[in-house]
Amino acid sequence: MSSTLTPNPCTRPPGRFLRLLRSEYLVLVLCAVWFVGTLPFAPAIASPANLTNVLAALLPLLVLATGQTFVLVAGGIDLSVTSTIALSSVAGALVMNSETGWLANHVFAAPAGIAGMLCIGATVGAFNGVAITAGRMPAFIVT
Repeated sequence: MSSTLTPNPCTRPPGRFLRLLRSEYLVLVLCAVWFVGTLPFAPAIASPANLTNVLAALLPLLVLATGQTFVLVAGGIDLSVTSTIALSSVAGALVMNSETGWLANHVFAAPAGIAGMLCIGATVGAFNGVAITAGRMPAFIVT
């Protein structure tokens, strides 16, 4: 005899508030509530200049979060993002620093520093990718 599950008529689906608490939009809603609640006390928070500054400060994080989303959707995990950023930033600073940099006060200091940061990031990423795919190592361990 086969058994089938019948819905319990006494249970109701969760309400809107409970669904919001369980959803991925909770942080977004809390940020909007905080923004609207702060507005009467600090009206300059909604000025175009402030919103531009906030967006400019968050842009690198947005780019990284977008890339990390692709990694997570593909079923992997990459824990080396922040350490790769730190390594690339230090290498770029060593090249671009106007006092003690390798190209101090040179016209090509900034382009060389940016190229160096990109090369270091690509090298670390390529090493991680080869170790994961060719070496068949778990991404969690490699990164």
